[in-house]
Amino acid sequence: MSRIISLRLKSFDPPPRDYADSFMVIQEQGIISSDLGDRLRQMAKFRNRLVHLYGEIDNTYVYKYLQDDIKDTEEFKSIIILRYKT
Repeated sequence: MSRIISLRLKSFDPPPRDYADSFMVIQEQGIISSDLGDRLRQMAKFRNRLVHLYGEIDNTYVYKYLQDDIKDTEEFKSIIILRYKT
């Protein structure tokens, strides 16, 4: 499913510059709310920090982030499934 979303994002004008920007593009297209877009952009930036600075990340912060913000990914998934359901 993420590959399908990635291909659809590339068709937007302008296409997203990076992972975090993809949520801005989706938000600007009216697919998700600005509030959800902001939260998902922050999550994408956090993901980038995890990948590139994993040795410097406080595990308690990761745990808190996952506990508090995982619902945003579920909300996003539901929106995308409803919109692109075939």
